[in-house]
Amino acid sequence: MWFALWAEDHPDRSRERPQWRDRHLERLNSLLDEGRLLVAGPLLRQPVPEALPDACGGSLIVADFSSPEEARHWIEEDPYRKAGIFRSVEICPFLPTVPGG
Repeated sequence: MWFALWAEDHPDRSRERPQWRDRHLERLNSLLDEGRLLVAGPLLRQPVPEALPDACGGSLIVADFSSPEEARHWIEEDPYRKAGIFRSVEICPFLPTVPGG
């Protein structure tokens, strides 16, 4: 089942994202290679042309997991979460509808 993982950054920790970004992307690319990633990207505090660390307010990941517990375990192992960048994480079942639903 698809789950939306909505992670909010600690306001004072977003500048630390670059040092963990490669490891974070490796995990996302593993989901992509397995056909389990629908979309992922930073949530921005303001409209900017690129996701500069000061603009990031969190992350949104929509991926296929067998249960909410598996999704929770996956995000708890994320480098941003382990580094204390994510302040909170919400996990919700997600039903892709458009396109193709």
